[in-house]
Amino acid sequence: MTSVTLSIQANSMTLAHMAQKLIEICEEGQDIDKVIKKMDKVINDSKFKGFGKVTLTRRKREELDEKRIWTARLDLVRKLAKEFEEQRVSIRVWKARSIAVGRGDNQKTSMKDYRTGEMLHDLEEITEMLLDFNEETMSKEIATPEVQLLRRLKEDIIEEVLEDVSDCPQYIPWAVYMKVVNKVMQQNKGVLRDFCESGEQFKVAVFVVLNRIHVNEENPSIFKKTYLSQIWKRKGSVDELANHRFVHGRHWTGKLYEKCLVEMVSAKQTEATPEFQMGGIPAKSTREHLLAAMLIIKSFTKMGKSVPIVLCDVKKCFDKLVLSDLIFDLAATGADKKAVKMLRQFHQDFEIMMDCDKGKVNPKSRIIPDTVGQGTNGAPGMAGNSQAKSVRKNVDIELCAKVGKIQTDHKSFVDDLMTTPGDAKKAR
Repeated sequence: MTSVTLSIQANSMTLAHMAQKLIEICEEGQDIDKVIKKMDKVINDSKFKGFGKVTLTRRKREELDEKRIWTARLDLVRKLAKEFEEQRVSIRVWKARSIAVGRGDNQKTSMKDYRTGEMLHDLEEITEMLLDFNEETMSKEIATPEVQLLRRLKEDIIEEVLEDVSDCPQYIPWAVYMKVVNKVMQQNKGVLRDFCESGEQFKVAVFVVLNRIHVNEENPSIFKKTYLSQIWKRKGSVDELANHRFVHGRHWTGKLYEKCLVEMVSAKQTEATPEFQMGGIPAKSTREHLLAAMLIIKSFTKMGKSVPIVLCDVKKCFDKLVLSDLIFDLAATGADKKAVKMLRQFHQDFEIMMDCDKGKVNPKSRIIPDTVGQGTNGAPGMAGNSQAKSVRKNVDIELCAKVGKIQTDHKSFVDDLMTTPGDAKKAR
């Protein structure tokens, strides 16, 4: 048995030992923020005990046995060669280039202010500017008086519908939780990797903590914090803000909790989502949109006719959609009202910070109201359902082409829409 295997087992045993204590702390009624902090501490402590801590200076590294280093490198080359055998030539070239070039250093010591064009060199000024940029990006368009009135009416209805949810199940069902656990373990993504590596007892402890949050309707403050990681798109000047995108990261327990809530409303939401929004429906795929487009093109080509294809995209969709609109549409599906209420709480008034400020006592931040947010599990489903309803209501299907006697419809995937008008006049 290897030392790595023994370390993983020790890590799991330590987590299992602390799991019962976590359950007791949770049931004692301690502040939920303290419970989440203790859960993070348990993971960090168990990783330290399981894997140890190794600090390697340059001198120590130079003193390592050269034979062991080259053995490890040769093993890696053999592993990569085996993986390359199963790939197409184009993929081999791409992977080889990635290995040779490396990830690159994305650290930025200066940025151009998107408002003034002035170059900023001070880290504090750059951070403030980046937060201003993201706050403006996620701000909402000024609605007309009619739309403002309609939204107020919607908000009043939501408040009334969600005021009393006592007739709904108060707990996250074990079956729902295990379905989510199995999904995240298959995906094994970085932010949930420690959770995936933990044993059954720790996963039970997490289930108890999430249910306490759900029953008491007390979202931990860490759930509201979103850390933005700035990534250069590798095109254009690195100084230009337009050439960067921002990845939104949240706490791992918040991600798990939201996944459970989404799973609880998924069936009703899918049932209410129009068929042409197939890209976001479980067991369906955006490839079906491509197949439909190709069939229409082939049919018209065979008849010796042309068919216009109109592609639309909603710019900054998740940033610009209003949370109250999405919650109203979700509640109208007949989904679990308690889960809808907690989804609303989860997304309301979240706080954005730059990833470089993580760990600071008083990091710079901005509060973003009434936004579904980027990078969340609930955003695509809620946005897809609402967008499809808007398309059905506002875009006339009679304008779409017919293949023989069959009426084609729109094809939609959240904020992307494809429609095939019958002729140039209808396209205009």
